[in-house]
Amino acid sequence: MSIKYTDIFFDLDRTLWDFDRNSSETIQELFIELKIEEKTGTTFEPFFQKFIELNDALWKDFRQGEISKEALRASRFTETFFHFNSGDWKTARKMSALYLEICPYKTHLVEGAKEVLEYLVKKYKLHLITNGFKDSQRIKIQSSGLESYLSEIIISDETPYRKPMRAIFNYAMEKAGSEPERSIMIGDDIHKDILGAKKASMDQVYLNAKKKPLDKFRPTYEVNKLSELLELF
Repeated sequence: MSIKYTDIFFDLDRTLWDFDRNSSETIQELFIELKIEEKTGTTFEPFFQKFIELNDALWKDFRQGEISKEALRASRFTETFFHFNSGDWKTARKMSALYLEICPYKTHLVEGAKEVLEYLVKKYKLHLITNGFKDSQRIKIQSSGLESYLSEIIISDETPYRKPMRAIFNYAMEKAGSEPERSIMIGDDIHKDILGAKKASMDQVYLNAKKKPLDKFRPTYEVNKLSELLELF
């Protein structure tokens, strides 16, 4: 690759910050502490997988303006309990509150993240564009040691925009003092990160860790793990 880029923009969850591992660790702790197996009749793994499924679906509803921040945070646990035929809403609400207190402080990063950031920060300005709520996202960034690598941190909750809106990418580039031809977006979500960046005329690197088949659209670059960026840049 010819070094035409000056600014690299990263997504946060599942790109740098290991959402699935941090979330799993938190919920496993709470599953034991709150005796969830007794209250739902299920073991941890099915409970966690249903939580992830519902959480992703509710985030989609939130991005489309169909539900509020508060509804998203509460419903992902009450709906998980409901799926396992439990109406113990008191425990579901307690689990939701404790999850929000604990999970953002977890520090597991996606494999290779620190090595890649250490390498790239010597050559490029690094920035972050993340959908999410400022209270939890700021804690994640600070607790996991990511903040020191980043010049600009754009959190959708602090702007009128969210990915995949073109406006949030334009806003991020303006804050960074960059232009589309000098900017590239790295993320794990083909719709929010990759198609969103393309709409803003940015090049993209799709982190396709699960090796999902692509439809007609092809990103500028595709990698299956972060360490491949060391060869790309």
